Amino acid sequence: MDWQFPNAHPDSMTTAQVDSAEELIDSAYTACLRDTNKHIHLMQPLQAYRRQYVALTNDQGEREIWINFFCCTFGNDWRHYAMVVDDGGGCFFQIRLNWSKKKVEELIPNGIA
Repeated sequence: MDWQFPNAHPDSMTTAQVDSAEELIDSAYTACLRDTNKHIHLMQPLQAYRRQYVALTNDQGEREIWINFFCCTFGNDWRHYAMVVDDGGGCFFQIRLNWSKKKVEELIPNGIA
C-alpha cells in the first residue's frame, strides 16, 4: 500500500465494521453514479464487484479503509494481493474511507485505455 498511503500503518477491522462500511460505500457509489463527468456510465451494479479491504492508520492517527472494487480477476491471487490495473474502465474503482470520521474521502473510478 506504499503507493497509496506512504506514512500509513496496518490496522485491522471486524466483520461488523465491514458491514457498517457498506452503508457508506452504497451512498458514495449512488452519489458518484449521478456525476456524469467521471466515466461512471461504465460502472457495473455495485453487487457485481468483488472487494478488497485494507485497514490502516494514517499519519494523523485516524483509521482509514481503502477498498478496491473489481469485476474480473486474474487467478486467485486477488485474495492475497491488491489488484492494481492501469485504466480498467468500469470494472475497477477504489474508495477511501476515513473510518474515524465515518466519511468517504474519495471514490476513484479507473480511466479508459
